[in-house]
Amino acid sequence: MPKTEKKEKGIYERVEGSGVWYARYRVKGKLYREIAGTKTKAKQLYKLRTGDALQGKLPPALRNTKALGFAALAEDAQEFLKTQPHRSDGDKERIDLLSDLFGDTRTDSIKPSDIEKKLREVSVERKWKPATTNRHKAVLSLIFRLALNNGKVAMNPARLVRRLPEDNHVIRFLTPDEEQRLKAVLTPERWAIVQLALMTGCRAGELWALKWSEVNRKTESPQIALVKTKNKSIRYVPLNTDALAALLVLEKAKNTAGYVLRREPYRFWFESAITKAKILNFRFHDIRHTFASRCTMNGVGPVALAALLGHKSLAMVLRYSHLAPKHLADAVSGLSGFGSIPQSI
Repeated sequence: MPKTEKKEKGIYERVEGSGVWYARYRVKGKLYREIAGTKTKAKQLYKLRTGDALQGKLPPALRNTKALGFAALAEDAQEFLKTQPHRSDGDKERIDLLSDLFGDTRTDSIKPSDIEKKLREVSVERKWKPATTNRHKAVLSLIFRLALNNGKVAMNPARLVRRLPEDNHVIRFLTPDEEQRLKAVLTPERWAIVQLALMTGCRAGELWALKWSEVNRKTESPQIALVKTKNKSIRYVPLNTDALAALLVLEKAKNTAGYVLRREPYRFWFESAITKAKILNFRFHDIRHTFASRCTMNGVGPVALAALLGHKSLAMVLRYSHLAPKHLADAVSGLSGFGSIPQSI
């Protein structure tokens, strides 16, 4: 049996193998987490902070909360994203935009009403949909949550900002003709990425976090085990012949660090390909809608579809039900004449 490395108190690696270590300690009963860098630095930081804690001293950043600007928190969040390969490239862009919006505004002066005002103004200026505003609000909350864990702020004002209601009824999916045009402008490797997404319905973050160790192709029912999911629970996704063919292409690409996909931002090359293929109003996430739509039109029921997509409720998958009119018609066809009053003789 291989010898497992013993965990050391007060330090941890958030993403195993990333080489980015954190120190974790308590001051007056409150838990703080602080990024250190290397494992050695994490040990030194933990020793230093626990020594301060015995004297009742707060972490240095919290002692100077009033002098801390928002831009510093945004920089910390960008460093954190480097350890989270499953998060989309869009989060990096959102942090940059939020950093421009708030600049060096003192973090102790930012109120929920300020956040609502800033997001409302930029959403009007850029003609955002409610979903886009909500994504930026979520990233802003992440920035403050990381700072809170690291003892750099005393509260997270973004938590008190309400989400906007979203209209999820408009579904954009890829037509067969658009699919062929997209394939024509992509390299074999990049088309394999799109094909894998089309055949599995995985989110972009789930695909880019996928490792070869989580792919099982040697059984009668090949599948992948998605560890890094939005719902934070493992999801098993079956692989059909087209998905297996895509994996063969990606395997020949010999990407590093054990990941199935190359570690590169996908939005730039995908958006460029969409433009070249003359496909309008289509995002990478719409490939997931395409998968769900095609499954529904192929007779897959909402319970099975929810399991494939990783939804914990049926609410999100019921919006595809109108795409299977024959399936719904068959469901009610047997009701004709049921319970009707027989004609008198």
